[in-house]
Amino acid sequence: MINSVYGKLMENVRKYRDVRMTTKWEGRYGAQNYIAKPNFHNISKTFLYEFHYDYILPKFQDKAKLLYTDTDSLIYQLNVPDIYEHIKEDSHRFDTSDYEPNNPYGIEQKN
Repeated sequence: MINSVYGKLMENVRKYRDVRMTTKWEGRYGAQNYIAKPNFHNISKTFLYEFHYDYILPKFQDKAKLLYTDTDSLIYQLNVPDIYEHIKEDSHRFDTSDYEPNNPYGIEQKN
């Protein structure tokens, strides 16, 4: 019994994760309800800040100007000769899924 009490005292509750499986989109227990919670938006913001501070600012420095930000998007003004070359170099960082397979920029579809 003492061992189990010690084990409970040593647990780190900050490392707990709330994982739920759902099979429907709408309703009280649907995915749409879980995604709308603040913790999901905080994760989204973390990815956006990481993209801005760890990728855009070091790569473009004073050539990048952040014009607008929203919950899940950033709009930049980038003063570079050919932005498509940068997208092609780091295509894993961009959503190019709506690009045509044979686009004139030679960028592959990802995400």
